[in-house]
Order: sequence, then structure tokens, then C-alpha cells
Amino acid sequence: MKKLYMKKLGMVLLMVGLTWPVLLADYSSKKNTTGDYESASTWISPGKFNGPPPVDGNVKQALIIETGSIVTRNGDFNPVTVTVNGRFIVNGNYTNNQGGGVTVEKDAVLEIFGDLAASANITVKGGGTLIVHGNLTSSNAGIESHGDLIVVGDFSTASSTTVKNTGNLVVGGNFTHLGGGFTVNGDLSDTKVYILNPEAVITAPDWSLVNDPAIIGNLEDFLQDEGTSDLGKIVTDAIIAVSPIFGYQWKTTNVNSSWSTGSNWAGNIAPKADYHVRIKASTGSYPEIVMSDRIVEIKDLTI
Repeated sequence: MKKLYMKKLGMVLLMVGLTWPVLLADYSSKKNTTGDYESASTWISPGKFNGPPPVDGNVKQALIIETGSIVTRNGDFNPVTVTVNGRFIVNGNYTNNQGGGVTVEKDAVLEIFGDLAASANITVKGGGTLIVHGNLTSSNAGIESHGDLIVVGDFSTASSTTVKNTGNLVVGGNFTHLGGGFTVNGDLSDTKVYILNPEAVITAPDWSLVNDPAIIGNLEDFLQDEGTSDLGKIVTDAIIAVSPIFGYQWKTTNVNSSWSTGSNWAGNIAPKADYHVRIKASTGSYPEIVMSDRIVEIKDLTI
């Protein structure tokens, strides 16, 4: 009888252990599901709260986007603690000022189509991706990124913000570092901090690593290092191709003269209708549009 009791107890403990990560969160999305944040069918509620999180986006309890989930928040978002294991899209501004902040886990994506304002921690694990289509502003907290952190607009940290970057930090606008700690990989050859805009205003104290040319790369460095990578494709679509400052670029060492051959272009795809296209002096061929290309449509062209 005692053995049977212990066996049942062991099974109960095992089940609790398997569900413990879920129980830690007050709101968890269903695994392997696609849905809107505002829809009750997107969520499970194993804790004391029944139903979905508040539809106004002001969340006072911990929230998890589970593995395999694609959840879209249609509006601004003001949570306490968020862990992203799947893909979380915020169609609005994200205020990250409470609790444990936000963590993007390995192979997860958080994409914000507004600004990210933070006085709580931002953590991007290795293999994770955080994309901010607006500006990122951080104060009284820390930014620790071992994955890909992409800011289409301005990147700004206060003197009380510490930044630890061992992944890729890509900024399309101005770069401000007002004196908090800024550390990078010990091997500077592996450090990837790119400020793409040649006219960007860089503000930092004299001692800051941001002033070290061995650490900061420009647009040309980025295209050379990451042009054919998954990161290169993300940045091309989010920043380079849609910005009149940069323009989607014809490779200076191209395969042939065909406009429609993707490998002739920086992002390895031919330009799309919403792309600003730039053709610089080339050591190879210049692009030709032929009848077989049918209609070619782009946003504008700079030669």
C-alpha cells in the first residue's frame, strides 16, 4: 500500500513538474496557434485568472507567448512581465516599464510596429529576434542581447541604462548612449553593432565603446557581413529597401546585368513595388530590364 501511494505521489509530482513553466504565468497563449491577442480562443488560463488578458493591453500579471504561437496585439501594449517563446506582433506602441520586463527566447520573435519605451529590462536570448519599427528608448534598466536587435528608428539609452550586446544590434536612425555601461563580445571581430544611416547623429561620452570604429559598422559593412543571411533579409525589408536614405542596392560586384536576377541585389531578391532602389557605381554590369521582365514596379530610383 505504501509503495502504491509513493508511486502515485511520484506521478503527481512529475505532472506538476511538466506543467510548472505554464503555471508560473497568469496568462499563456495556446501552443501552435495563430490568433489575435484580443480573442479568448488564443489563450489558456491555468492560473487564478479565467479568460484572456485584458483587451485594453494593460496587463498586471505575467504573460507568456508559447512555442509555435503567432499572436497579434492590435493596439498599444502595457504589460508587466512578458516571455516570448513563439512570435508576438504588436501593432502599436509597447511600454515596458513594469515587473520583469520582456524576454525573447531562442528562436522567438517580438515585432513592434510602434515605439518601445522601457524602464524595465529587455532581454534577447541567443537565436531570438526583437524588431522595433519605431524608436527604442531605455532608462533605469538594462538591455542584454545575445540575438538580433533591430531598431528601424532611433536607439536611445539613458545614463542609468546598461547595454550588453554579444549579438547583432542594427539601428536605422540616430544612436544615443548617455553613459550607462556598454559592453560587447571580448572578440571584437565577432561584435556586430551597425548604424546604417550615414547621416545618423551619434551621441556618447568620449570613453564609450560606441566611438570605437572597430565596433561600429555602417551600411556597407552590414551588407558585406549579413547581406545574404536571414538577418540581412529582415533588415532589408524593415529598413534598407523602404527608406529613401538607403535604397535597395544593386551589388557593385554582380552576377550579370539582369534586373530580375535576385543574386544581383543586396538582399538576394529583385526589388519589390514598395522599395526605394539605388544603383551605385559598379565594377561589374549595370542592370537591364528586358521584355521578359514584363512590368517592373518600384517606389523610386536613385542612380
